[in-house]
Amino acid sequence: MRQMISGSVFVMHRYRTVVVLNVAVFIMMVGVGMLMAILPARMIAFTGSPSSAGYLAAVFAAAYLVFQIPTGRLADRIGFRWLIGSGFVICGISGILFYRAESGAALLVGRILQGIGEVPIWALAPALLSICYPENKGRVIGVYNASMHLGLSVGPVIGLLLERFGRSPQAPIQFFIVASFAAGLLVWMLAPNTAGATRRQQGGTAPGFRNLLRRRSIPVMLAGVMLYGVGYGFFVTSIPGYLISVKRFTATDLGIYFTLFYIAISSIQLTAGPLSDRYGRSGFMIAGLLLAFLGVVGFPALGRIGAMGLLFAAGLGLGMFYVASIAHLNEAVGAGRKGTISGLYFFAWGAGYFVGPLLAGIFGKHTGLAACFRLYGGLLLVQVVLMFLCRERWGDPASGAAC
Repeated sequence: MRQMISGSVFVMHRYRTVVVLNVAVFIMMVGVGMLMAILPARMIAFTGSPSSAGYLAAVFAAAYLVFQIPTGRLADRIGFRWLIGSGFVICGISGILFYRAESGAALLVGRILQGIGEVPIWALAPALLSICYPENKGRVIGVYNASMHLGLSVGPVIGLLLERFGRSPQAPIQFFIVASFAAGLLVWMLAPNTAGATRRQQGGTAPGFRNLLRRRSIPVMLAGVMLYGVGYGFFVTSIPGYLISVKRFTATDLGIYFTLFYIAISSIQLTAGPLSDRYGRSGFMIAGLLLAFLGVVGFPALGRIGAMGLLFAAGLGLGMFYVASIAHLNEAVGAGRKGTISGLYFFAWGAGYFVGPLLAGIFGKHTGLAACFRLYGGLLLVQVVLMFLCRERWGDPASGAAC
């Protein structure tokens, strides 16, 4: 009996970090999903301009980009727990601003704070998981990202149910506030703060920031991450616009499309993550980009069902690339640079997510969006060749658990 209790305590301690982070991000992202369904309408109501809703995405992306690398470098110095927990709390404060907003400017300030708050949630939590679970980092990072996207998927549905049952229009914002603060407290109380201690144990062995970028394989990988960001941005902006204007998708069709995308990009990580732990990252990264190429380039030529199928395959490819690439880049550095490399990762992703759809919107007016999708596919093929040529320079995975 004593041995069973001791074994249970060991298992609970072993998996405490992954459970805490997954619960925290899931409840908070449910709130984000509810929030994103109502904020654009509130912005338009305040300003009277439909185009003003786009400012909500722009200021969020700007804050998200600016704070990525400084936050990652700070985490390597002081540890991860307080920054991740603070990210959730900052999101809660942004929710208070949304709740009390009486102008479009107040909503924009709230979105800036939300962008700052989500930086450590997206970037530092996977880095912490890679330190705590070095032998199966692909599995735990995949589960974390799946929890994030599951929350984003169910949030709008819960918001619709609240509306149907006559709850206050402010109820989604109230949920977001409570969920964000609860997630922050959960992380502060139960997550480990390993990064600082791990770095002290390693002494000065971690490579400098500039040395990271001098490694040929890392800039190549970051270029792939930027293209992954472009693809993600296309899926939530440019592709829906094309489906509506050219394929004549209805609101129901578009709801099915978004559901399939979130299912694809999250579910594949539950299998590709652990498989990449066993068989290596390179094959999954390359296969993921090839799937994304086939889907994005091929779907304009097909009918409604065929386009849905190819876009689902492309979503699988993007998810496969994500989980393998973030695990690989965390293996490329010591524990003292996990925060920095994660900051670089999501800076590259955010840059692609922001710039790609913007350029597609500008040039698509003259060439058509289908031509932009083909150009993106060509860049994906170039990236595949570069990654294939660099695959032997990627080195061995880092090892050694710190949690």
